[in-house]
Amino acid sequence: MKVMFDTNILLDVFQNRPPHYALSVGCINRVLHGDIEGYIPAYVLTTFYDVLKKYRDPHMARDAAAWLSGRFMVALCDHDVLEQAYRCDIPDCEDAVVAMSAKHAGRTHILTRNTDDFVNSSLPILSAPELPENIRHS
Repeated sequence: MKVMFDTNILLDVFQNRPPHYALSVGCINRVLHGDIEGYIPAYVLTTFYDVLKKYRDPHMARDAAAWLSGRFMVALCDHDVLEQAYRCDIPDCEDAVVAMSAKHAGRTHILTRNTDDFVNSSLPILSAPELPENIRHS
């Protein structure tokens, strides 16, 4: 199962955001244990770094971004992906880029805490609690 992770799942873990932390850690652990292939859009690394450096420090933020890029596959976010995102039916640009990066990279699902943001996606959308059941059926 090839899963594109939305930024909120990652930030839940690295910012220790209750009540989402435990479920989001469980999703990342699925990648670390090889149960699923985890992907992130390229822009997520810079967004992730910028958010973390505001709340922690630049060194921790850089280490965290490097950790992510070493454990997740990074999907391209090129001109074609952006053009598709601008034309798709997902109103939020960032969410549209996640969806189009996933589609372009051949991912099977998008994992997010905000499933309603992807209501018009052509790919199946999963929340953290739904991931284990979907892994069993893949």
